Amino acid sequence: MSENLKTANFELSILPYKIITDSSIGAAAIVDVTQESGALYYVTVDAVTGISHDYFLKLCFTSSEITVGTTIHDICFKVKQGKVTKANFPGGISFSSLSAWVVDDASEQSSAHTTSGNSGTITLTMVTT
Repeated sequence: MSENLKTANFELSILPYKIITDSSIGAAAIVDVTQESGALYYVTVDAVTGISHDYFLKLCFTSSEITVGTTIHDICFKVKQGKVTKANFPGGISFSSLSAWVVDDASEQSSAHTTSGNSGTITLTMVTT
């Protein structure tokens, strides 16, 4: 796993949530980040500082076998340069394996992640159970 990937677990007696943050997500997928099934409640993607391209965040909920450019994603978000993209799922979206990656376009075959012109990185934060 990436040194940029961090997971915070709360004690189940306090809150049943995990906060997952990758401070430099790109085309190398973060795979099965919770190491168990759960539900996704919140996603935020920060492309504010130093990002000079629009990107697409792809999430996969069912497979821990991810091949960027081949694996079919379950959800895709457009990540606008200079913006923070947020999504809330109050009822949660169930997953058996949660994986994520960021590429240049929404097509299934997209595996490129252009970094030229960028002086920053994209930060992904998710809240799950």
